[in-house]
Amino acid sequence: MKKILCTTLIFFLFLSLFLEVSSEALLITPDNPDEKTFPGGKIEYKIILDYTGAEKPSKTHTYTPPPTTVPPTPSPPPDPPTSSSTHLEIGAKRATVKFSLSKVPEGWDVDFKYGIETYSIDPGDKKEVFLIAKVPKETEIGKYEIEVKIQSDAGVYDPLKLKAEVLEKDLEVLSIQYSPEDPKDGEIVSVMAQVRNNSPDDRDVKTRLLVDYNTMEYQTIPIPSGDTKSVVFTWIAVEGDHKLGVHALEIPGEPDKSNNALYVDITVIKLPIGEADALFQKANTYYYNGEFAKAKQYYNLAKELYEQIPNQDRIDQCNLMIENCNKYLQALALIDQAEDAFEAGDCDKAIELYNQAISIYEELKDTSRMEEAKNRLEEIEEACKPPLTTTPPPPPTFFQKYKTYLAALVVIALLLFLYFMATAKKPKKKKEPEKIVPVVPVIKEEKVEKEEKKEEKPTMAEKEKLLKLHNGTEKILKTFTPEYIKDHIEEAVDVYSVLIKERNEMKRGIDPELEEKIEKNIKAIEEKIFSQL
Repeated sequence: MKKILCTTLIFFLFLSLFLEVSSEALLITPDNPDEKTFPGGKIEYKIILDYTGAEKPSKTHTYTPPPTTVPPTPSPPPDPPTSSSTHLEIGAKRATVKFSLSKVPEGWDVDFKYGIETYSIDPGDKKEVFLIAKVPKETEIGKYEIEVKIQSDAGVYDPLKLKAEVLEKDLEVLSIQYSPEDPKDGEIVSVMAQVRNNSPDDRDVKTRLLVDYNTMEYQTIPIPSGDTKSVVFTWIAVEGDHKLGVHALEIPGEPDKSNNALYVDITVIKLPIGEADALFQKANTYYYNGEFAKAKQYYNLAKELYEQIPNQDRIDQCNLMIENCNKYLQALALIDQAEDAFEAGDCDKAIELYNQAISIYEELKDTSRMEEAKNRLEEIEEACKPPLTTTPPPPPTFFQKYKTYLAALVVIALLLFLYFMATAKKPKKKKEPEKIVPVVPVIKEEKVEKEEKKEEKPTMAEKEKLLKLHNGTEKILKTFTPEYIKDHIEEAVDVYSVLIKERNEMKRGIDPELEEKIEKNIKAIEEKIFSQL
């Protein structure tokens, strides 16, 4: 018998320890313990039952069921917590919680939703309990409290204290905002206000936008009883300082009208459109006059003003023109550097810099400046061509010193030789027919005469040769000025010798008039040459 009792006692002690270890906490918390309403209004409180918590809160009554089937009635905790939440830690079994009202404001209709006051909850679950409080219309303005008592199969715990504030029956503008924060003249400004309906009825609330206390626009918005809604107005900003306000028009019998309107200060700056356009046009004038540094300066000033407006199209145009100004300034700098390099004798660098400048003008599609740069580049390339002989010329020889006199002697000798040659050929041509005539029969003589006549007839080639010689003497006569002959005496003598040779080889009697002109031209050329010797 003693062994059975000991075994039973040990079993129940072990079960008690197991229940204590495996226990879970039941947390009972009001979700909205503080609420505001108005006379004739309604409040819905929500109480949350949370049977999932594992932490054991401080100052919490713990109850462990005895092994018997009938649980004893526990006594209230000696030191209840001051918070509005009640914690119950029991064994891992279903809990039963019962709510009752221990304190209700006089005349208020307070009850649990659907009339349910008792709830059962399993470990690991959550439940929501709703309490409805209806406020009589004659309730005075002030603060009130509802007290809810809680019981469970583990005992009685801290009562929940729910508070309510009854407000005056009226409309209220809670806040006002506007966008953008820094509006500019002519810009559209959005004005938004929060309006609350503190009346017991749903209402279509009439609101208006005020600028400097002048009505600009009306709007009517439906606001349920006790709810808050947003109303949005638009206003075209005007330069200057203004008072911006939203007013909810009073309802009949509204006791407090001081909170029906709300005002804010706003400053609107003037948009510099005209000034920006003027600067932009001035920049264009400098740009097309080729004053790119000044143009860039005014494009930057115009851009700053367009950014204040803002005008993105104009900002993009300013950026493009500023970039073009930079390219032109770069091209001009390259040309200046190229000229400096050319003056210093650095032809390669000058040509390279000019090519870079031409590439920039090509990118800008400025054909005029591109052609101008190309022409100057050709001049530099021509000037930079190396001489035919790179070695320095040797000191003048005796022949070089007296080449003029020697050339003169050569010319005189050549002229004398040509003269004798010319005079020697003339009688030979006269005797030629006698030499050719043979003693033959009459028939043969006639044939020979016919052949001679055929040979004497000038061909087209001979005529062209005569005409070419004439044109050549005419051209040389014009080209051989005294100055030219003086500087090119050897060339003049050579040309003269060629003319004499061609004249001597020319067949006579083709065109006497043309032949006479050739003789005169050759003589004139001869006189010009001898006058410079």
